[in-house]
Amino acid sequence: MALAFPRNIDELSNEWLSESFGAEVTGYEISFLEGGVLSDAFKIHNIQYSAEADAPSSAVIKLANVID
Repeated sequence: MALAFPRNIDELSNEWLSESFGAEVTGYEISFLEGGVLSDAFKIHNIQYSAEADAPSSAVIKLANVID
């Protein structure tokens, strides 16, 4: 079952990244890149895996600004 796309950066998880990258993620760091009116961009970097994997060491995620 596919996990829902994170609505904000606090919903990003090892589980979601693992499903997205096809390898078990055990840790990562987040840096804020840019904020805008409609969305924010974050760099996910220093991604660690439970075993050697042919998966990215960094990625960028863009999330919509959701007003609750």
